[in-house]
Amino acid sequence: MPQPMVSDVHIDRAIKNVALRYSNANFIAPQVAPVVTVPNESDKYFIFTKGDWFRDEADDDRRPGSRAPRGGFTLSNATFSLKEAAHATPIPDRIR
Repeated sequence: MPQPMVSDVHIDRAIKNVALRYSNANFIAPQVAPVVTVPNESDKYFIFTKGDWFRDEADDDRRPGSRAPRGGFTLSNATFSLKEAAHATPIPDRIR
């Protein structure tokens, strides 16, 4: 086993171009989303809480100049580790 291991010299941190949120189960975007290139073999990503995106705190009877309701959202995170996979189809030299 090589030393040091990647995990010995890299500390996981949140990546900036990926975060997960709740989406409608009928949407197919997660099934066709592109592969995300990441700089490290392991890191963290953010997860948005489902309930934060489905609440309705808007005031539809707000008076001009009055303060609008405010809200926020919560985040959690999870860790990913890359798994290397490969598939090859050999092509004989005479077919090339």
